[in-house]
Amino acid sequence: MVECEKCLNEVRLAKLEEDMKKNSETHEKFYNNFETLRTINAVKEERDKSIDKSLATIMTMIGEIKATINEIQNRPMKQVDKIWDKILDKIISFVIMAVIGYIMYQLK
Repeated sequence: MVECEKCLNEVRLAKLEEDMKKNSETHEKFYNNFETLRTINAVKEERDKSIDKSLATIMTMIGEIKATINEIQNRPMKQVDKIWDKILDKIISFVIMAVIGYIMYQLK
């Protein structure tokens, strides 16, 4: 009987050692996966920081472009534009005077 129990214990011990080895391998895989995830996370964080910097730069550039557009819109007209405005004013005035003159001539 003692001999049989020894055989059973040896089988159990062998199974436990095999399970322990499998568990050790599984734990090592989990640890490696966690390390991989940690590395991937670090890379993503660096990429996010880079994207945030780029976005901040783009927003600054947009602000500068808006300021430049406002400055251009608020500039006084060029001399050529002023001359054309004066010519157009004179033509309109002449047409209005001609119409008024024609109406007055017709009323006599």
